[in-house]
Amino acid sequence: MGFKRIITSVVKFGAAVTVVVLCGLAVAGNLDRIRDYRIEPSWLFVGAGFLFVAAVVVGGFNWHRLLAQVSGQGLPVSATIIGHTESWLYRYIPGVGYLGHKITWAHGKGITRAAATSAFVYEQILIQATSFSFGVFAMGLALLSTGGTTELWGIAAGVALAAVVIFIFSGKTIATIVESIRRRRNSIGEMSIRFLSPRSVATLFGGFILPRLLNAGAVIALTVAVVPLPIEQLVALGGAYAIASALGILAVFVPSGLGVREGVFVVLALAIGVTVVDAIMLSAIARLISTLADVGIGLFVIASRTTTQGEHS
Repeated sequence: MGFKRIITSVVKFGAAVTVVVLCGLAVAGNLDRIRDYRIEPSWLFVGAGFLFVAAVVVGGFNWHRLLAQVSGQGLPVSATIIGHTESWLYRYIPGVGYLGHKITWAHGKGITRAAATSAFVYEQILIQATSFSFGVFAMGLALLSTGGTTELWGIAAGVALAAVVIFIFSGKTIATIVESIRRRRNSIGEMSIRFLSPRSVATLFGGFILPRLLNAGAVIALTVAVVPLPIEQLVALGGAYAIASALGILAVFVPSGLGVREGVFVVLALAIGVTVVDAIMLSAIARLISTLADVGIGLFVIASRTTTQGEHS
């Protein structure tokens, strides 16, 4: 084994240990937070966990579609999903662990760094846009059922944001962002990138909505298990979680947006009439179950790698 491979193995092992430790701390911290609440076990918690996992898997499929459209190279779907789920766990490393792992993984599969960077930019824009579009739309639609009329502005804002992303964040806009990144890094050579048309972005937009719906379903399920709320508030909480998660993703210097997502969720929950105690409790339970779901994802990644290595041995 060469020196470079030894260093690479050590770095990967260190990153894996860091993820495990930070993930364990997140689980322990949230167990402490919910210990004071009287919460009965429920199969809805298990269902919520599976929905959180499903959202990550669907995100991996979206990443596969993005890479194929931007780079023009078709990678195996299963391998791309596994790569995405592994990158997902790197969110627990503060900084650019998620970004770095995604680009490094794609480059290792033969995709240029420029194309991988472009796909990542598209991914983050689509995650933010679908989260806010769905979140604002869901909260507005839910609150509209209570008899209000000003919430129509929320529904209109959600639809408008989707249209803006589809028609503006395509083609030249993404090209400008990626070219700026390349110049700062003094990259050379031609960019082998296919910038997407508004039609392509619109198609991807629909795919990126699905993980938001799955996450919202998870939050609704765990809420039903612990707090009796009317249907309009449940739907609004699903939208609130989408917005909170999007802002948590932007907080790259805290492990998996820890604290940011919960803070935003509590504020939005209060805005739709949920009590302070219930809002804090729901945010802690959502964090705990989503973290346990990430543990399951980690076990899946380990099992898949073990299987792959066994096939090649």
